[in-house]
Amino acid sequence: MKKLIKALYYCSFIFYVLILFYLLFLKSRGGYLSGLPIGEYIKYNSNIIPFKTIIRFLKGLVNQDMNYDIPLKNLLGNLFILFPMGLYLTSSINKLSGIKNYVVFNVILLVCIELGQLLFRRGSLDIDDFILNLSGAMLGYVIFNIKWVQNVLKILELKKYPKNTGLTENL
Repeated sequence: MKKLIKALYYCSFIFYVLILFYLLFLKSRGGYLSGLPIGEYIKYNSNIIPFKTIIRFLKGLVNQDMNYDIPLKNLLGNLFILFPMGLYLTSSINKLSGIKNYVVFNVILLVCIELGQLLFRRGSLDIDDFILNLSGAMLGYVIFNIKWVQNVLKILELKKYPKNTGLTENL
């Protein structure tokens, strides 16, 4: 039974990575700007001002001058798209079970994603996406390191070795 659980776990991880790749790089974005030269595309699809889009979407929700689905998909989608990494990375890769390595890995991953989306013209380079994605990944890390969640993972034998991250004692 435990082998089946592990097999399902790893299959779900592969499925998650494929969906992530599809959403980030293959899904159509209605790119009327994709025909622009790369310099122009970067100019129109970059935001390096922290919280600019987050505030715009929150104002749109509060003022009701935007469809709810646009800001909610953007804000919640960016927040939770990397949430599963808190489970998958920390339970699968021993070196990423500590907070420092986990954060460094996710920062590098997010920089690659943001630059890749921009260079392949499949999205934008947005510091707010980065902030929301990293926040979601950290939220996943915190939740999957709560003591009772760790106990469930140990029972299912999805945790490779017990590791005190410093978070479990405080939660």
